[in-house]
Amino acid sequence: MNGDPEDYPGKMVKRVAEGEYDVLVIWGPIAGYFAKPQPDLAVIPMTSEGSNVFDFAISMGVRYGERPWKETVEMAMDANAPQIAMILEEYGVPVVAASSKPRKDDDDD
Repeated sequence: MNGDPEDYPGKMVKRVAEGEYDVLVIWGPIAGYFAKPQPDLAVIPMTSEGSNVFDFAISMGVRYGERPWKETVEMAMDANAPQIAMILEEYGVPVVAASSKPRKDDDDD
């Protein structure tokens, strides 16, 4: 990516749709969003294998020691999970199963 507003990542997806490129490796949310209106394109999520990591968890954080705030955020995420999933689907964001579990030592007990 560069600072030119005319050279945005969606142009790369458009070039695939127009046949200029055969394949494109690009960040999933960008690919999904710009490929969604292109009926001839398929977004295929790349998942991690061995030491080749292609999928990354997205997380939220709060300041260390802010347990009540952390619990509030977690409850809000859980309560709104169906709506969040609908938004991700609406925007074409590919979703893959997490390849790792959160570490227990990340908790601020």
